[in-house]
Amino acid sequence: MATLLAIFLALVMALYFARRFVEPVLSLAEGARAVAQGDFTQRRPIFRNDEFGRLTHLFNHMTEQLAIAKEADERNRLQQEAARHYLECVGKPDNRCDYAGLGRPSEKPLTKPPNGF
Repeated sequence: MATLLAIFLALVMALYFARRFVEPVLSLAEGARAVAQGDFTQRRPIFRNDEFGRLTHLFNHMTEQLAIAKEADERNRLQQEAARHYLECVGKPDNRCDYAGLGRPSEKPLTKPPNGF
């Protein structure tokens, strides 16, 4: 009887520690899958103050930095697109072109770059 009780307690403890070890790994794996699909808003909860907690903190910091870099990249892309459009307009006879690339002729010739340059 004592042997069965000891085996049962050992099994319960093993399951407890296995779950405690696997849970943060599964949480980070879920977050990594979301980031791989382009969702940089992922933040994982920090449950512990050990190596897993530090790893989770670094994961959260990484996703914040990726989100910042993605926003900066989009801003740069829009600025480059505006500059390209401006340069295309300047090269046309009489400097007239589509207003903001929307297919409407501008009222007057372009003389300086659009705002932001």
